[in-house]
Amino acid sequence: VGESRMVRLDFEDRTLGPFLQVGSSWRQPMPVPYIVMREYATASGEGGKLFVHTGTDSGVRLRHGDERTGEVRTAPFFLGRGSVTGEAAGAGGFIAVCPADAGEDPASCKEHRFKRPSVLLERFTFSEEELVDWVGSAVYLRVVDDQKRGWGFVALDNLEYPVLTVAPADNGTSSEEAEQEAIEPPSTAETQTTSTPEPPQLIVPGSAVDVA
Repeated sequence: VGESRMVRLDFEDRTLGPFLQVGSSWRQPMPVPYIVMREYATASGEGGKLFVHTGTDSGVRLRHGDERTGEVRTAPFFLGRGSVTGEAAGAGGFIAVCPADAGEDPASCKEHRFKRPSVLLERFTFSEEELVDWVGSAVYLRVVDDQKRGWGFVALDNLEYPVLTVAPADNGTSSEEAEQEAIEPPSTAETQTTSTPEPPQLIVPGSAVDVA
């Protein structure tokens, strides 16, 4: 399939990196400082200064807390070999890895639902074995808050996922096009909603991403 590299999102540049909002549930979704959410921390101790909390849309403080629901997702990218991992807390939603060619069918996704009523973000994993059938295929990530009560939020930090450095050779592109598509795979209309503009292709963003 080709070489893989790990993309790491720690949200330290105060952006959501490759994630874009679906719909308009949040006014201006952005990471929030740990210093504002003083009880929150990562189990690894590698939380940095910022993390994502779906109970806020200002990056300053909680607004309506558990009552907020919504979704952010990436544009499609070619999945490499390795696990998808991160640290998370809350009991308000899930993260999912979805095949880009399956449209909006939720049954096609591999989902990890968060069930941690706590302010301590702990590690979650989609193992390489779980994802092996999709290596080399276009996939996208979803983070969904779908609960309004009882720790109804998602707190997320230190998300890592593998991408191919070169697109699969059998996807109908030339070698030059394949190399570009490994970073900017074609978007599909099925992964978008009518309430948001078509998102840009996935480009590894600034300081929020460390490539191993």
